[in-house]
Amino acid sequence: MAEISFERIKTIFLRIAGEGETDDYDDLIARAEAKIISLLSDDDPDEDTVSRCEYAAAAEAAYEHACELCASEQLVMSESGAVRRGSPQSSTVAAAARLRDHAFAELADVVGDRGFVFNTVGG
Repeated sequence: MAEISFERIKTIFLRIAGEGETDDYDDLIARAEAKIISLLSDDDPDEDTVSRCEYAAAAEAAYEHACELCASEQLVMSESGAVRRGSPQSSTVAAAARLRDHAFAELADVVGDRGFVFNTVGG
C-alpha cells in the first residue's frame, strides 16, 4: 500500500515556490495534504495515484502561498521617495491557480463524487 508522504509534498512545494529548506510552510502544506486526502475516493491508492496526490497537494499549497503573498501588503518606495503600499504581482496567483487546476484535473479519476469544482474568471 502506497501512502501520501508529507515530506515528498514539502519537497515539491519548496521547489515550486522557489524556497530553500525551511519548516515555515509546514502548516500550509499539512492543510493542502489534508484537503487532497479528504477528496480521495480510494482508501488504498496505488503509487501512481499517490504521486499525483502529492503533486496536487504541493500545487494547492503553492497556490495558497501565492495568495498569502499577494494579500500581505509591503511598503514600496518609488524613485521620487514616495512610500506606498504594494503587493506582489497578481500574475503569480494566476500562474499558481493554473498549476493547481492542472494538478487537480489529473486526479479526476480518483476523487469520485467528491470532485473538484473549477471556476473561471473573466470573459
